[in-house]
Amino acid sequence: MEATLRSGAKMPRIGLGTYKLKGEHCYNAVVSALQNGYRLIDTASMYKNELEIGRAIKDSGIPREEVFIASKLWANDHKPDRLRKSFRASLEALGTDYLDLYIMHYPFSLENAENYPEGDMQLSYIPSHKVWKHLEALVDEGLVKDIGISNWPAALVLETMSYSRIKPSVVQLEIHPYNTQEKLVGFCQRQGIVVTGFGSLGGVEYGHVDDATPLLQHPLIREVAQKHSKSTGQVLLNWSLARGLCIIPRSRCQERQIMNMQSKDFTLEQEDLDKISSLNQNLRFYGAKFYEQIEFPLFS
Repeated sequence: MEATLRSGAKMPRIGLGTYKLKGEHCYNAVVSALQNGYRLIDTASMYKNELEIGRAIKDSGIPREEVFIASKLWANDHKPDRLRKSFRASLEALGTDYLDLYIMHYPFSLENAENYPEGDMQLSYIPSHKVWKHLEALVDEGLVKDIGISNWPAALVLETMSYSRIKPSVVQLEIHPYNTQEKLVGFCQRQGIVVTGFGSLGGVEYGHVDDATPLLQHPLIREVAQKHSKSTGQVLLNWSLARGLCIIPRSRCQERQIMNMQSKDFTLEQEDLDKISSLNQNLRFYGAKFYEQIEFPLFS
C-alpha cells in the first residue's frame, strides 16, 4: 500500500512512528521494523532519536533508497540560520544526503524551546510563508523530495496553498475515532495533500483523558474486533486505512509491529466504519499541555 506524493515519490501507507522512542529502544525498534517489512520511518529533530534511527537503517542492510525517511523541522529552528543548521544536523544523524519528506512540525515559531518540554518557551513572530520558502529551497537543491506540514488547522492549510510555490505533499494530524477530523481530512485530500494520521490508537501513553474509555478497550471496538477475529489495535488502524489515511503507529515490540502491518489485510464493513466514526468527541490527546504552556490555543 502506497500513497503517491506531489514529486511522484511513493510513500508507504503504514510506517513506524518513533515519538518518545529513545536510545537502544529506538535502535532496536527500527531494526525490527525494517526486518519485518516496514519501509517508512517517521522521526523529528525534536524527538532526539535521529542518530539511533540512522544507525539502525545502516545496520539493517536495507539500501537507503528503499527506506522512506520523514523528519520534521522543530518550531525553535524557523530562523534561516537555525533552519539550515537543524536540517544539516538531521541529515548527518540519519546518515543520509537527502530526506524523502521534510515537515514543518508546527505552524508557529518558538524561542527557548531547544530542550522541549523544559524551558521558558515563548512564541516567536516568524511568518510561516518565510519558513516555507526555505523548505522549497531544499527541494530545489535536491536535498528533500517532498515537503509537508503537521498540526495545521484548515485555515492555515488554505493559506499555505495560497502562497506556496511547491505545495505541501503531506499533512500529519492527530486522527482516531475520538478525533475523526472528517471535514479537515476531506478538505486536505481535495487539495491533493496526503493525510497521515498519528495517535491512531488513541493516545495510549496519555491514559484516561476526560474520563474517556481507552479506545483499545472500548466495547464497540472490542465487538468489531471479535467479529473479524482481529485485535482492537488492528481494527483501529484498519479504520484509518479505510479512510485513505497513511498511519505511523509506534511500537518497539516485534510481535506488535507485525500485527500493525497486518492491519491492512482485512476489510471492515461500512456499517462497522460508521459505528466507529460515531465515537467522535473532538477529543485530542497530544499537545494539550504544550499549548497551555505557551498560551496558544491552536485548535480552539
